[in-house]
Amino acid sequence: MSCAPRRTTAPVCCLVAACWLLMGAAAQTTAAGESPAAPPQSTKPTAVPEPVKRASSVEEEQPPIYYLRDKSGNLVAVPDFSYEEFRELYDLKRQLARPQPQYSIQRVTAAGSVVGDRAELSVQFRILVTADRWVGVPLRLGEALLLEVPEYKGPGEQFVHFQGRQEGYVSWIRGQAGQVHELTLKILVPLLRNGEQSRLIVSAPYSTSAELKIKLPVVEPAVRVSKVATVVASNRANNGTELTVRGFEGDFELAWSKPADKAAATSGVLEATGEIIVRIETSSIDTEAQLLVRKHMGTLESFRVRLPPGAELASETNVGYWVVPVEEGKAGGSPQEVEVRLAKPAADSALVRIKAHRPYPRGKPDVWCQLAGFEVVGAARQSGKICVYAPRDWQVVWGPSEGVRQTDQPPETAPRENLAAVFEYFVQPYTLAARLVQKRTRISVDPEYQVLVKADSLRLDATLKYTIRGARVG
Repeated sequence: MSCAPRRTTAPVCCLVAACWLLMGAAAQTTAAGESPAAPPQSTKPTAVPEPVKRASSVEEEQPPIYYLRDKSGNLVAVPDFSYEEFRELYDLKRQLARPQPQYSIQRVTAAGSVVGDRAELSVQFRILVTADRWVGVPLRLGEALLLEVPEYKGPGEQFVHFQGRQEGYVSWIRGQAGQVHELTLKILVPLLRNGEQSRLIVSAPYSTSAELKIKLPVVEPAVRVSKVATVVASNRANNGTELTVRGFEGDFELAWSKPADKAAATSGVLEATGEIIVRIETSSIDTEAQLLVRKHMGTLESFRVRLPPGAELASETNVGYWVVPVEEGKAGGSPQEVEVRLAKPAADSALVRIKAHRPYPRGKPDVWCQLAGFEVVGAARQSGKICVYAPRDWQVVWGPSEGVRQTDQPPETAPRENLAAVFEYFVQPYTLAARLVQKRTRISVDPEYQVLVKADSLRLDATLKYTIRGARVG
């Protein structure tokens, strides 16, 4: 009996099936590894939407509305206007919001007399103080000088301090509110004089009542006071006059003069300052004057000017004033007068220009020309400068003069070319005589010689230095 090997088919089939399954799984794994990776998803948390804000069921309507009663008692709607704002406007209209003043000058009484060139016064103040601390009361009087220590009467403390000419004297007072204090200052005030007129100018404090009693050394004077003041009494006393003036406050001014000058005191006093240019030519003399005319107390409407002797008014267009020749009362040989009329009255001063022309007396070498002129008729004080010009080849010879002096300081606006001389005048009328003389040519020579001697020659070198004075040489 032979033994043959046995074949087993079941295990083999199982092994083949297992291999097939493993290969399929590997294929799927390889395919998955070759495919692109998917993008990573964001890890940011999703925003939660805000809840919708619900409107309140009750809201205030803007602007707010207030109700005020009108003059008939009806309520009127006033938008955006509170009671506090209404009260503020009401107080402003009724001036209820003003702070209470710390002092009140109830009365100022001044009394004294004029002695020489000054006024000596005793000024009494009655002052009510409404504060319980130091209070400064301005007394002004910056122009005055104290003659004695101030006299004080009152329940508190007081001292006087001078704060300069502008602010003057200040009385510092401390006491209880509602107390009254009295103060007396004895002062000296210099007078201002313009011709025959005297003036007292004082800056006085404002008060409820103010009065000045002053004795003037003039019988029946012509008196003028500032606008806010009034002369209430004028009595003759011991070769003088005692005045009582109400309104002694603010920028106070009192002017007086002798009875003969009553018209001048009433119309005011004039002052004139001039800059005069005189151009002397061989055939004419042309003069131009710039005049600043001031009037103290009162308005300035017109004034007269006396031209240089033999001169006539030169025509010129002026702005703001007219210059008109005056014919009445003109005597033969007397200087021509012109009247300056302002287009509008000036409160204190006016600046005008006037030109005049006259021929030069040719062929009369011994005749003097009078350069004076431009006198403001009736002015109490007159001064200024005179600039005289002459041609280049001519010189001015000066003759007799009065009321002038020569100076080397011309006005800033005066030209310098061909300026022969400058004079100052202090009064009107003044005199200044001159005549024009042609310059002579003077030549001087300063020679210098140098001689060189040689064996067979002689050499001379000459240097001539010429100095030419006088007129030009062609």
